[in-house]
Amino acid sequence: MKKVLVFIGLLISGIASAQDYHFSQIDKMMPLINPATTSNFDGFEKFSALHRSQWLGSGTKFHTTNALAELTLGKKRGRDKAYLGVGVFFNNDFGGDSKMASNGGGFTASGNVTLADGHWLSAGIQTAFISRTADFSRLYYYNQFNGSGFDNSIPSGELNEFTSFGYVDASAGISYRFNKKRNRKYKSKNNGFQLGFSMSHLTQPDLKYNVLIEDKLYRKICIHTNFTVGINSVSGLQFTAAQFFQGPHTETNFGIFYELRLKDVSTLMSVSRERNLYIGSYFRLPNSFAPYVGIDFGDFSFGVSYDKTAGLAGTAFKHSVELNLSYMITNRSVFKGR
Repeated sequence: MKKVLVFIGLLISGIASAQDYHFSQIDKMMPLINPATTSNFDGFEKFSALHRSQWLGSGTKFHTTNALAELTLGKKRGRDKAYLGVGVFFNNDFGGDSKMASNGGGFTASGNVTLADGHWLSAGIQTAFISRTADFSRLYYYNQFNGSGFDNSIPSGELNEFTSFGYVDASAGISYRFNKKRNRKYKSKNNGFQLGFSMSHLTQPDLKYNVLIEDKLYRKICIHTNFTVGINSVSGLQFTAAQFFQGPHTETNFGIFYELRLKDVSTLMSVSRERNLYIGSYFRLPNSFAPYVGIDFGDFSFGVSYDKTAGLAGTAFKHSVELNLSYMITNRSVFKGR
């Protein structure tokens, strides 16, 4: 009978192998969920980072970090003209005493065509290379307990070698969006809407942890939407939602936020940018929520959320914190000559 600590870790990883890592702030890096949303913003280039520290106070570390750079090709300011969106991303996810990690990077691209004034249709593809690693020599087993503590010099008799491996992954998606920009002169409201569908892990890569454990990464389907409803010229409500299906697993995420426009910031380029405050919360059914506060400083955006899981699960898994940071270039493309 195996009485080993690593068994629990392998059991968790086996369950997680059919799923991906999770973020509460699902709308902050949508191109990694749906490549059709690559470069779906008002500017020309954008740089984003999203970090999650999970289960704080659990006695071990679980961290996930994503970084994304996006640019546009053929986009013209003030003109509804078809353009291409291109992005490059990196991710790092590790946790537990064995430092089981998933590291990777890849490219994402979208084609964006206008259907009418303010109406856009996008399609995108994504490819990435992912590596999986772990160090099981850092683990202790129950039969290595010497009466007062764990001693890893005592043979455990367990075959627990971890085989590092890598695989190629691919995703695709489509998206429709509508954006009616606020007219500052007439103090009109700001309204927008987006609806998308994506499928990840199209190749269903094999996950070969060692000679005994092999799993397959399920395809993941996502249906997502977000929309903004203007209350008046200086405030509004934002809604975001995503439904995931991956193998036998499902996950429902949504968020509700109040947006307050604090002031317009005049820059040296005489381009007016807004300073906005966002207050609200993300929710993950059935029992998790994450209060969120964010602020825009012109082209810079920053936000933080604090996850709280209700009930017995919250007692076991403690709490989590997420941070997002982005910078968007809106004046002119840095790749465009004079």
